[in-house]
Amino acid sequence: MPPCWKSFTRRAFLALLLLNGMKASAQVDDSTPSIFSGSIIAAGNNEIKYTTTLTINGKSLTVLVDPAGQDLWIKRDRIDNLDVTGIPTAIQYQLYDGGEYVGGEVAFAEVTLGNMTVKQQPLLTVYSNPITWINESSSIDGVLGLGYRSPGSPTILSALGRYVSDSKPEASGADTFLDNIFKQDPDVSKNFITIDLARGPDLEEDQGNLILGVRAHNDSVNATYIEGIENESVPVPVFTEGTGDWTVLIEEITVNGNQVPLGSSNKTTWKDAVVALLNTAAPRSVFSEALRDDFYNQWEGGVQLKTASGTPGRWHIPCTQPATATVKIGGQRYPIHPIDLTEITQTEIDGKPYSRCLSGIAASAPGQFQDKKYEIVLGADFLRNVYAMYNYGESYIPPSENSTLALPYMKLFSKTDPVQATAEHARVRTANLSKFPPEYLPKAVGGDTTEDTKVPATNSDTDSGSSQKNTKKPASSGTKNVNLEASPASGADSLSADDSTQDGLAKYGVAGLALLGANLLIGIAVLAVAVLIYVKGKARTKGGAAYDQPTRYVPVTTKGYWTMFRCHLRQCVSGNQAT
Repeated sequence: MPPCWKSFTRRAFLALLLLNGMKASAQVDDSTPSIFSGSIIAAGNNEIKYTTTLTINGKSLTVLVDPAGQDLWIKRDRIDNLDVTGIPTAIQYQLYDGGEYVGGEVAFAEVTLGNMTVKQQPLLTVYSNPITWINESSSIDGVLGLGYRSPGSPTILSALGRYVSDSKPEASGADTFLDNIFKQDPDVSKNFITIDLARGPDLEEDQGNLILGVRAHNDSVNATYIEGIENESVPVPVFTEGTGDWTVLIEEITVNGNQVPLGSSNKTTWKDAVVALLNTAAPRSVFSEALRDDFYNQWEGGVQLKTASGTPGRWHIPCTQPATATVKIGGQRYPIHPIDLTEITQTEIDGKPYSRCLSGIAASAPGQFQDKKYEIVLGADFLRNVYAMYNYGESYIPPSENSTLALPYMKLFSKTDPVQATAEHARVRTANLSKFPPEYLPKAVGGDTTEDTKVPATNSDTDSGSSQKNTKKPASSGTKNVNLEASPASGADSLSADDSTQDGLAKYGVAGLALLGANLLIGIAVLAVAVLIYVKGKARTKGGAAYDQPTRYVPVTTKGYWTMFRCHLRQCVSGNQAT
C-alpha cells in the first residue's frame, strides 16, 4: 500500500476509496481536512474493487469494500487476539464469485475506521474461503460490507442470534459496523453515505475517485456539504424493500429523444417500467439483450456485430458520433455522458491494426436475473453521471407490528450537462483516437467486420459483420466519406431527362413551384398547431409537468460537517498538502 498522510478531525469520518486504475482525483475543496487513506487494486472478474483500512484490536488491516453486503469478515491468519464465540456460520458472497460460501467462526473485536470506534463489533474469522483471488492475495485481509439491513441478513447477526455472556452484555445489541456508528446519534437524517465517482483526465477510462462519505454525528457545523442533494433532490425509496439491495424503478430510457421500450417481465412493477440495481462495483451497466439492442439501434451509424459463432454481439458505433441518452428515475431525467456508452477497442483486419468503438452496456446472460427482484444493473458508467446519497433510514431496528420506521432511500443529483457532454465527446474522442491505430468504421458508413474475427470486411449483403442493420441516416465520421444512397448509373442518359420532359418543365414549372410553395406553408401552419395542442395536452396529463422534475446542474461543494482526503497517482494528501 502506498504511503499516505493521515489526519483526524473531531466527530466525523470519511473514507475515500479509489477505483481500479485510478489516475486522477475528484473535485474536492482544498481546505477540507483529510483523515483516511485508500488503495488501488486490480483483481477478479472485471469488477471495480475498493479497499480501505480498518484497525482491529490495534492491528491495521486492509479490507475490500462490498457495496452490497452487510458482513465484516477477516482471514483467520491475519489476527490472533479475537474474542471468538464458537458459533460457526457461512456467508454467501456473491459480489466477486457468485454462489460461493465463506465459512468461519463469529468473533468480537474493537474495530476503528478513521476516528470512529465500535468496542464490540461482531465479525467472522474465516477458515474456509473458496474465492481464490482473495484467498491468495497477501494484501487483502478481509471484506467490509456497507449494504443496508434486510430480513435474514447480515449472516453473522443471524447466526449470533441471542448470544449474550456475562462478560459481554452489550453483545445483545450487536449490529453491522455501519449501523453501530449510525446508532451513536438518534437523528435518522444523518444515517447516510454519499458516493461520487469522478473521471480521469481523458474521460474515457474507468478512472477517478470513489468518495465514500459518512455523515458526521453530533456536529454543530451547518449542513452545507451536499447542497442540492440534501435539500433539493427528490427522495427515491428503495423499490425492493427488505432485500438489502439499492434498487430503483426506471420509468423511462431515451436515446436521441426516442423512448426505448423497457420490456419488463416483472409483473409487480409499474407498466412500462423496470427495476434496476445501483451497483458501484460494476464497471458497466447490464441490460437485457433486447433492451441493449433497442438502445444502441437508436445510435446513428451503428450496426450490430456477430460473434465468430454467428450469434448477435456488441454494437459497432462511429467513434466520433455522439448520442444523447437519459434515464428517468423518480420523475427526474439523468443524462448519460456519451463517452460512458461506448469504448475504444482494437482489432486486426487483413493483417492490419485498426481501432473501433463498441457498445459499452453489456447484455445479460440467460437466467442472470432469474432469482433477483431487479432486471437490469446500473453500473459505474451511469453512476459517474450522478452524485448519489444513500440514506439507510432505520434499517438496523427490527420492525414490529406497531412500529413506523424510516425506510432506506436514495437521492441522485445530475452532474452531466448534455450540451457540454456532446461537445466534450467530439473533442475527447478525436484526441484519444490519435493514440490508436486508424478507425475502422461500421458497415453503415463504409466498414464493418465480425466482433472477434480477424478477416477482411466486405460490402456485400452477406457480410457476417452485421446481424442487424441500422436503417437510420448514418453519421459522418470524418474518417471516410461514403455515399450510402447512391446506386450505379446505367449510363450517361440515365442522368438526364428527355426533350419532352424538359419542354414540360419549361411550360409548367413556374406554376407548379408556386402551388408547391403554398402547400408547404399550409402544411407548416397545420403542424405548428398540432404540436402546440399536443404539448398543452401532455402538460395536463399524469406524468407531465406535475410529475417530471427539471434537471438541475448545481456545482456540488465539499465543505461543512464532512471530512475527506484526496488521492492522486497513489499518493494521498491531507488538507492543502501536495503530492
